[in-house]
Amino acid sequence: MSKKWIFLLVVVFILLIGERSLNLNPKQFKEAESQTYFQEGRMRVSNGIWNGPTLSMYVSDEGAVLIFSCGNGSIIEPLILDEKNHFNVKGYVTLEDGNLKEVQYSGLVSDTKMILQYDDQMHELIFEGEMILIRCL
Repeated sequence: MSKKWIFLLVVVFILLIGERSLNLNPKQFKEAESQTYFQEGRMRVSNGIWNGPTLSMYVSDEGAVLIFSCGNGSIIEPLILDEKNHFNVKGYVTLEDGNLKEVQYSGLVSDTKMILQYDDQMHELIFEGEMILIRCL
């Protein structure tokens, strides 16, 4: 099975299985002061939609699905935060050329803002922020 098919299966799995844990109630999001919470005694990034100009990320208990301007990605483990609100997780990215690449995503969360990095890319996201992503044609 090609890497591209494996990536697509991971994304579909996260979307189907993670849908139950991906609470998309906007009223609940707006009432929250900080977009982190405890799970099994550890602080983690809250489930929901994180938007930025170059990326929209859908976080669930199992990981995340990422939609870039010109590609897609997935995070294949929970976004658990350390004591400084950083996370470091494994995932994949497929960009314009269609090649699947394993990457290490790292991030920093502060209230409703997140900085997400992988390779030499950096994305600024806002929890439940306005979707401003423009996809490639």
